[in-house]
Amino acid sequence: TERQTQCVALTPDGQRALALSSGLFSLWDVETGKKIRDLRPGFDSGSVAVAPNGRTGLTGGPDGVIRLWDLQTGREVQQFTSHTGTVTSVAYSPDGSRAASGSDDRTVRIWDLPPPRGQVHAFREFSGPVASVAIAPDGFSAYVAGQPGIIKHLRLAPFRTESHFVVNCDVASVAVSSDGASFLYATAEQKSKANWIGLRAVRHGQDYDQRDQRHFEGHAGRITSAVFSTDGRYILSGGTDGVMRRWELLRELEIGRYEVGSPIYSVALSPDGRQALSGSDQTIRLWNVENKTIERQLEGHSFLVHSVAFSGDGRRAVSGSADRTIRVWDVATGKELKVLLGHEGRVNSVAFSKDGGRVVSGGDDKTVRLWDVATGRQLFRFDGHDGSVRTVAISGDGRHALSGSDDKTVRYWDLTLESADQGNGQE
Repeated sequence: TERQTQCVALTPDGQRALALSSGLFSLWDVETGKKIRDLRPGFDSGSVAVAPNGRTGLTGGPDGVIRLWDLQTGREVQQFTSHTGTVTSVAYSPDGSRAASGSDDRTVRIWDLPPPRGQVHAFREFSGPVASVAIAPDGFSAYVAGQPGIIKHLRLAPFRTESHFVVNCDVASVAVSSDGASFLYATAEQKSKANWIGLRAVRHGQDYDQRDQRHFEGHAGRITSAVFSTDGRYILSGGTDGVMRRWELLRELEIGRYEVGSPIYSVALSPDGRQALSGSDQTIRLWNVENKTIERQLEGHSFLVHSVAFSGDGRRAVSGSADRTIRVWDVATGKELKVLLGHEGRVNSVAFSKDGGRVVSGGDDKTVRLWDVATGRQLFRFDGHDGSVRTVAISGDGRHALSGSDDKTVRYWDLTLESADQGNGQE
């Protein structure tokens, strides 16, 4: 018999279609015309909608029930059951946080949709993309750089904005000292020849005064990355001028200069402060900090390296690249230990858990992912962002992660696998 299609909705990328056809809700591959899976139950009439991020779908039918589906797994996530007649229309809000439905019972209803799996909270008060996040050592607060030029101090228990200040220029990086007493930010103006690193003492419950800061100037281009040493005495920074610089906080002086020769996208200091990593072209350079010499080059990526980090004991390094891979390295030998595959776009940010056993990553595919370092296996994929994930950070106890995105949100995730459906989102 000829297939009868009642309604259809496309995913935003146009690659898949959710349709009610021949009494079944089905997900189809648009390019091949092949059915991916059926979503049961189906009906002879009804309505469908696909979320703005393309990862969930809504269906409605004669039983008056609206069903929320995970389109990646085919799993029914939740039912909404207040309608008393056929659901004739369903739709998502632009940010995907709510749904609207219309019915033969002569009502239109608005529904709050459940948050993505693993998400504990979303901070939505940013007016532009989020460039960098850093979690304080106590795990109860974080610092976030959002564009254009706003830095916010967030409380994570309870969730609120503690304070903020405006820099009046783009900020690419924030970091918190190991004692939690101060934080830094690095400016990233495209056309400026005098970008700087700002340092401020932490204040609780009050906003910051523009005059209450110290400046470290010297970079000739955008500063892309800046970090504290573990003892809080030094800052290491890198930028598009191809130079990594080391600063002494007490005297506010540049005391080390490391020429790379190509734009630097990320820097990291080992826990003992004796070694540094710089990520730039396809190569990661391991530096002797005191001698200002390259100890070895870590080679394996095929495109730009956007993020580097040391493990808590300094024995391992991790890198994320535009080649869509994450690589784990042995610092002592320079040997590549693992290649972590799964991201479907550029990897923008990587971070080790304190014990070095897990890595969190974020990328242009809008996902945050959790990895097991020993096996190279993806433990969990966190969906929820509607834009590229630019930055990730892990709490000191390894139980939570923070991510910032081009979708103007910061999201707080639960990394404890016992609280997550391990079958959801695994590759």
